[in-house]
Amino acid sequence: MDDNIFSIVMFIVGGAILLSAGIIRLSKSTELIPRSQFAKIEDKQAYAVQFSKLLALIGCAPVIGGLVGLTGIIPLGLAAGGAALVGAIIAGVKIMKKVM
Repeated sequence: MDDNIFSIVMFIVGGAILLSAGIIRLSKSTELIPRSQFAKIEDKQAYAVQFSKLLALIGCAPVIGGLVGLTGIIPLGLAAGGAALVGAIIAGVKIMKKVM
């Protein structure tokens, strides 16, 4: 059990982020996005959809780290999760450019 704590925590964190992305995507509301009320957004529904895609990408990073962490090599899991997070941020910048 102690060997899999890293993976369990990563699955919970990733699942929570993916759940929030799904809720934002279904509601298409910017009220669930912190600080979005201060941004000058022309199409709020499109912004909410793009932001939910970004959250889903970022939520995949801990899930990938957790999957790799099941191998028992925690540094490899951390590296895979970190690389996935960096990739998600780079892809997220490209996604959000469409609505900003």
